[in-house]
Amino acid sequence: VTKTDGSITIEFNSLNAGKYTVDAVHNEDRYYKEVGNQNSFVIYDVVLNVTKTPDVHVTLNDSLVNFTIVVKNTADAGNATNVNLTDILPATLIFEKCGVVNANGAHITNTTRSSGVEWSISNITAGKEVILWIQVRTNGLGPLVNNVTVYCDENATKANASGVVNVGPVILEINKTANVSEVTYNNLVNFTITVNNTNANGHGIDANNVTVVDVLPEGLTVEDAGVVTPGIV
Repeated sequence: VTKTDGSITIEFNSLNAGKYTVDAVHNEDRYYKEVGNQNSFVIYDVVLNVTKTPDVHVTLNDSLVNFTIVVKNTADAGNATNVNLTDILPATLIFEKCGVVNANGAHITNTTRSSGVEWSISNITAGKEVILWIQVRTNGLGPLVNNVTVYCDENATKANASGVVNVGPVILEINKTANVSEVTYNNLVNFTITVNNTNANGHGIDANNVTVVDVLPEGLTVEDAGVVTPGIV
């Protein structure tokens, strides 16, 4: 674009990262002697990295889980501006609340909805990171996956990360055996009661405050009781 004062404006679009030099020369004519100018500029390769980590990896249904989200500008130079981060929640994770751990000088706003949260981050300085968090309630069984994507004006390619929490029920199995199969009147019989958390190997979920009730029928009276093997799974 040539202006009335003789200056020229040139727009460069879709340039790759790197250093560029622009030479401008006006050849000598009847009005002006030859003049020239040289300007250089650098386009930095801004790459965002995102991670998402739950505070627990195994839990029960209808439990609260906190995910920490870290977005880092891995560039040596060059800010990431207008950063958009979207946290996508499946139906098995219900949004509770969210917040900011470390803004690192950025202005951050968010929009929440049942399907997740969308954050707008004004900028992330080169080499710096922004830390966010989101709290959800589990609403299903199995491995529940929480996905997050992020991009910025300088790099529209989305970076992705997932946080996984395993949700399973505690399944108890109980067995009772006698030390004899037949006995005469007024003799002692020892019963061994075994309670097993069968889910421990699958998900590692502890069974807490377990109550065992042994109801004796007529003809049996309690002589003694105790613990053979205390179990801490």
